[in-house]
This record gives sequence, C-alpha cells and structure tokens, in this order.
Amino acid sequence: MNWKQAQAVYGAVGEEALAQFKSGLYCAESVLLALAKFQDISSELIPAIATGFCSGVARTSGPCGAVSGAIMGLSLAYGRNTGGESLDQAYLAAQRFLKRFNAEFGSTNCAGLLNCHLGTPEGQETFKKNDLYKKCFDYAVRASELAAELIDPHPIRVLVLCTGNSARSVMGEVLINALGEGRWKAYSAGSHPTGQVNPLTLELLREKGHRTEGLRSKSWDEFASPTASKMDLVITVCDNAAGEVCPVWPGGPRKIHVGFPDPAAATGSHEDQLAEFRRVYAMIEEKIKRLIELGPDRIGEIG
Repeated sequence: MNWKQAQAVYGAVGEEALAQFKSGLYCAESVLLALAKFQDISSELIPAIATGFCSGVARTSGPCGAVSGAIMGLSLAYGRNTGGESLDQAYLAAQRFLKRFNAEFGSTNCAGLLNCHLGTPEGQETFKKNDLYKKCFDYAVRASELAAELIDPHPIRVLVLCTGNSARSVMGEVLINALGEGRWKAYSAGSHPTGQVNPLTLELLREKGHRTEGLRSKSWDEFASPTASKMDLVITVCDNAAGEVCPVWPGGPRKIHVGFPDPAAATGSHEDQLAEFRRVYAMIEEKIKRLIELGPDRIGEIG
C-alpha cells in the first residue's frame, strides 16, 4: 500500500464517522465507533462509553467530542490492560494527535472551535442559528482520519539523494526523520557514494542533538531493486545528482530538486568549516519543515 492508498483508507474512516454522525449519533460516539470498526473491534459498550464526552463533555465546554472520541480510539490501539504496562505509546499517540488537530483547527476545545458554549441556552441557539453542526461534521471526519493514521501509520517514504551521500543528503535524511514524528521515513543515498559520512556532518548532527548511529554513505542502487522499499518521494539536494540519469525507482515516486551548497567544499580552520556545515544545515532544515507542512501533494510549493 503506497501513501495515496493509505490516505484513501484513512479517508474511509472519516466517511464512516460522518455516516454515523448523520445517522443520529453524536461527535464522540461517531468517531469512536468508526475507529473501533477500523480496528475490527466490536463491543456493545461502543459507542456508549463515548456518550458522556459528546458536546464538549456533556455541554461543559470541555474538549471537543470528536477529539475525545479520537483519543478513546487511540487508546483502543495503544492503551494498557494492567498497571505494569507502559503508558508511553498511548500518551505519545494522544500527544501527536492533539498537536496535529490543534495545528489544523487552532483549538481542541468545543467552545473554542464553535465560538459558543453548548451548555447555555444562548450557545445552543447560536449553534442552531448558524448551522454549526456542519463544523462538527468536519471535526469528526478529520479527527477520525488523523487518529486512523496514527493507529495504522503508513509513513511517507522519502529518498534524499546527492552525489557523495556524505553531507547534505545525510542531513536531509536525519531532519526528515526527526521532524516527521513517525509520519515520514527518510533514507539517503548517492550516485557516487564516498563510502563514509563526512566527519563534520556527524559532528554537527551530534551538536544538534541527533543520533548518528547507523548513518552510512551508500549507493542509490540499493533503493532501485524490485525488493527495495517503495518510495513516495525522491529529493535531490545537489545539482550534480539532479542532472544524472537516475535508476528507475519502484512505485514511480514523485521527484523534486531542492539544491543546497556543498558544505564539504568549505576551507579554512575546523571552526570555519563547521560554520559552513551549520549554515547549510539551517537551509535544509527550513526546506524540510516546509515540506512536512505542505505534504507530498504540494511539493511544488516548497520553493
């Protein structure tokens, strides 16, 4: 399943939540039921256990019901059954969901999203008068999609290429993996790999707090075999690699060129050279943040 197919699967979960919402269930109930079905979980307790969380936790202006239902759906996947089990995976999934939902809508609170308090007659009147239920539909759909992606993650696979695979492409690989929060998985390679990662690259990455274990300089041929992981996106970061004839990548990934200066060409003292690596790192970081913000469907807007 490639990234586009995965998005269709997550979209189907959102459609299920919308259908349940329109059938008479409310936000938290609809989202939890859709996510339970997604995980092949069936119980007479679903969606009843979500009822009290609808309308901003029973009209108390608490968290959005769609948000509550999504976190309960995530707990079905990552929650624990005994006190001796770790909380980490469930907490991390909930944190990632909340971060992404808030980034899209500006709030995770019912009143904040609707600009009215459903616990008051005035708020309920505003809700009806302005057809705000349509917003609730949107929140339920998107909450379901975001949670489904975290439950069944299909990371966007990216191959970062340059000639030697010793500096820029390695920085790109590390930054995508760090900033992608599990939703992006990056690899790097070179058309004519040097065989080792530039020591200044490793020094810089450690300085920035990145792990460097396992990083190596390798040929792009490793990713062109029929058994290799299929990429969703191939990025060239040096003009030489962009101009060379690339192998045929399995799966027909999208391709984009975003060029950066070669920090390995810097001269002078060790500190002078490291300063150039820092400068190029900052340039790559800016573009990677933009890439993750836009997503693979809008890579042409990276600039």
